[in-house]
Amino acid sequence: MIKNFQESDFIDAFQDLPIYIGNDQSGEMIFKREYSNGLSLTTYLDIYGEKIELTISYPGQNITTFSSHIERVEIKSNVIHCIYLDKCVAELQIEPHLFLKVLGY
Repeated sequence: MIKNFQESDFIDAFQDLPIYIGNDQSGEMIFKREYSNGLSLTTYLDIYGEKIELTISYPGQNITTFSSHIERVEIKSNVIHCIYLDKCVAELQIEPHLFLKVLGY
């Protein structure tokens, strides 16, 4: 199970409710965010399977996708930190501009 996950923190960060895969107790959900410049961020979370997938796209094309196992998430100042084996493997800045930084294992 992903530690430190608070659905309300993701709702605040994405300014939208999640889309549940299965039922709302399954632990699988998608958050989406659209930006005025046409970029789109889709985040898939599997809370019990400890997985995250981040996809940044522009209409008609995927720009990048990051997928990883994670143990916990931390949100600080509109930046989501994805942590695995006590190391930050990726940082996703949501505001003021979309930015994904992959740090590796």
